Amino acid sequence: MLVGILLNDGVTVQLLNGRYLDRCERRERRDGGWRIVVRRSTVEWRAKADASMLQSRFFTEKAFLRGTRAKDDLSYQRPLRIDTPAPARW
Repeated sequence: MLVGILLNDGVTVQLLNGRYLDRCERRERRDGGWRIVVRRSTVEWRAKADASMLQSRFFTEKAFLRGTRAKDDLSYQRPLRIDTPAPARW
C-alpha cells in the first residue's frame, strides 16, 4: 500500500509505504466465502516531499478524487457506483 498525507502546511506531503499481512479463513455458517480474520500492517518506509505535484496537470486534469475525513467521503456512499459524484476533487 502507498499512502500520501497532505500536511497542514498545504505544501508538504508525507508518503508511507507498507504491506498488509492477512490471514483468511473460509466461513461455513454464512455464504461459505473467505474472510479476513486477522490483518496486520507494516510500514516499510516513509518520506516527506514537496506536494506541488498535487497541483500538477496530471492531478487536476484527471480529476482525481480527494478523500474527506467526514461522512461525505466516498467510502460511506451506498451503493457505491462509478457515476456517484465525488465530494471533492484535487
